[in-house]
Amino acid sequence: MQIAYQLNDTALGNKFVNNIDKFLVDQLDYNAYLLKDDMNRVNQRDVQISMQVLNGMAEYAKTAKQTAISNKLEAQLKDYATKFAPIIGQQ
Repeated sequence: MQIAYQLNDTALGNKFVNNIDKFLVDQLDYNAYLLKDDMNRVNQRDVQISMQVLNGMAEYAKTAKQTAISNKLEAQLKDYATKFAPIIGQQ
């Protein structure tokens, strides 16, 4: 996605971001569901990596002036940071 944005192919960059975002949201939602029942069932590594990737994609989109996508990703990141506050930093 970063290369697509650097080559000014915003359509391709956005397509990559949206596809990856769907996967990450799926993973994070599943772990948030697990968190409700038992904090120890959450895969903290997956949560951390997913949030790092979301953050990176938000930055790439922002740099490419894809404000709507960047804002969406930043809002998701903020929401998940709140949801996973009980486990973030416990590694």
